[in-house]
Amino acid sequence: MNEMIIAQEDFETQTIRAVKPGDKGYVLNITWADGTDSCVDLTEPIFRLKHYKPLRKMLQFKKAEVSNWGWTVSWEGNIEFSAERLHALEQDQKEMNMAIDNHVENIKKWYKVEDIFEDIEGDPDNVLMKIPPEINEHLGLKEGDTLDVTTEGNSIIISKKDEKK
Repeated sequence: MNEMIIAQEDFETQTIRAVKPGDKGYVLNITWADGTDSCVDLTEPIFRLKHYKPLRKMLQFKKAEVSNWGWTVSWEGNIEFSAERLHALEQDQKEMNMAIDNHVENIKKWYKVEDIFEDIEGDPDNVLMKIPPEINEHLGLKEGDTLDVTTEGNSIIISKKDEKK
C-alpha cells in the first residue's frame, strides 16, 4: 500500500536576497525575497556545534554570502545555514525577545525618590527604604526575608537572598 506523507510547515520558506554581517557579534542582517529585513544571532550554534568553529573567527564570519540561489548563506570551507534554519532561528529569537520584553514590562517601573526613601527623624545620615508592594509581590518577599541590595550605576538592584546558601 502506497501512502503519501505530506509535511506541513508553519511558515512558507522563502529565499534570501541579501546578507550582511551585523555591527556587533555573530549577527547576520538578512533581506528576504519578499523585501523584509531581519537580524539573526548565530552565536549559539557557532559556539555549540563543531562544524561552525571556523566562524568563531570574526574575519571569517564577516565573509558570509548568499548562495544556492538564495536557499543558503555560506562561507568558505563548505559551511552554510539554510534559509529555512535562519528563518526558524529568527522566529525563535523574536519569541524569546518578546517574552523577555513582556517580563521586563511587568516589573520595570519608575519611582520618585520620595516613594522609595523616607527620612528618619533625628538621623540625618540614614533613610528608610520602602519597597513598593508590586516589587514585594514579584520577588515573593515577606516579612523576615533577607535581601541583597546593591547598586549598579544609577540603579538599585534588590534580590531575595537564598537562605540555603
